[in-house]
Amino acid sequence: MKIRTRTLARVIRPLSRLRARPSFSVLAYHRIDERQGGMSVSPRAFVAHLDWLEEHGIDVVPLEAFSVGGEPRPRVALTFDDGYRSVADIAWPELRDRGLPATLYVVSRVLRDGRRFSWDASTPAEDAALIGRSALLDLAADGLSIGSHTRTHVYLPSVGLERVRDEVVGSRTDLEDELGQPVTSFSYPQGGWNPSIRSVVARAGYATAVTTDRGSNEPSDDPLALARRPAEEDPIDFQMSMEGLYDFLRPVDTLRDHLRQRRSRPRA
Repeated sequence: MKIRTRTLARVIRPLSRLRARPSFSVLAYHRIDERQGGMSVSPRAFVAHLDWLEEHGIDVVPLEAFSVGGEPRPRVALTFDDGYRSVADIAWPELRDRGLPATLYVVSRVLRDGRRFSWDASTPAEDAALIGRSALLDLAADGLSIGSHTRTHVYLPSVGLERVRDEVVGSRTDLEDELGQPVTSFSYPQGGWNPSIRSVVARAGYATAVTTDRGSNEPSDDPLALARRPAEEDPIDFQMSMEGLYDFLRPVDTLRDHLRQRRSRPRA
């Protein structure tokens, strides 16, 4: 599958260069560990990503900078979903040493019970470990931007709007109470969003929200539906993704999410 995707991307590469270079990309990370698959990027690959961005003149900026147009160089924001401890132990020290910003999206119930996510049942404990309250406070004080990823990481299209409001509004309240500072960015779990959910996010007062829709962003795009690109372990895939050569997969991603939403029956 990956070989076919790369081949097609190389075929369309000349056409992609006819358009203007994307002005603003958002990279989506989860864990930083040696599992190198699915939700993981190795520490070595993460450092290589940062080196590649610097070598290619791509500025790493805060997520909120997407709305600023007219910049002479392409820009990228770095985001981390779920709140894994490896972000605190590995990613943030590297970013801090380089003076680079990033946003960490936290599931607020983790601060109360620290339970691992169900999808990490077979993942080694050291890789699946989540950031605790004390470490989160330290990260926020150190300059890492903290955003909300709901209270329980529920797939929002699968529940009723009352539950959506509790997850969206309640997580922001939980985090602000813990941090003592505003939480203004939101990440839709599993990329699950629709106009009704977006409206709840808007009314909750978030300034930005990120999806899993593949692509880049322009200053005129909806700040509550920002596209992201998955961080690829393989250096070839990472470069091709950053060049926008995998953006042709977005309709496939959209169809997959549409089918998932159809299968999900909202519950009160």
